[in-house]
Amino acid sequence: MIVGVNNDKVSVNLLPADDGAFVAIIAGRRESVRILQHDRTLFVHDRRGVHTLTAIPYLTYISATTEASGELRAPMMGMIRKVNVAIGDKVRVGDVVAILESMKMELRISSQIDGTVSAVNCCANEIIERNAIVVVVEAAGQA
Repeated sequence: MIVGVNNDKVSVNLLPADDGAFVAIIAGRRESVRILQHDRTLFVHDRRGVHTLTAIPYLTYISATTEASGELRAPMMGMIRKVNVAIGDKVRVGDVVAILESMKMELRISSQIDGTVSAVNCCANEIIERNAIVVVVEAAGQA
């Protein structure tokens, strides 16, 4: 999983251990941790103390940034099968700007605003990570 720490993204692998604990592997370093959850707050206990994290539902972050900025992001890791727009193209709400294939599913990445394409950050047959900015659309009147 990817954990956001301030402005950094940290990759963490969790392996089950005895007594409900986990072994967290971060940059090759192993640490024994216990994780408790209350609502959206996670409490991670390690040898240095207790750390709190807030769980963000899978697509909430993507949806919020897309609506606010026109940044169209990949909802999951996969391969871009087709890019339907180029810089300068006009798009309307619902227009499919790219098609992503992931886990044998075809996902359509659609514009959430009317506007003009200001950046295309991918091409067909390219593997992209979850949350990667695929296309940027400037709102009508701002381009």
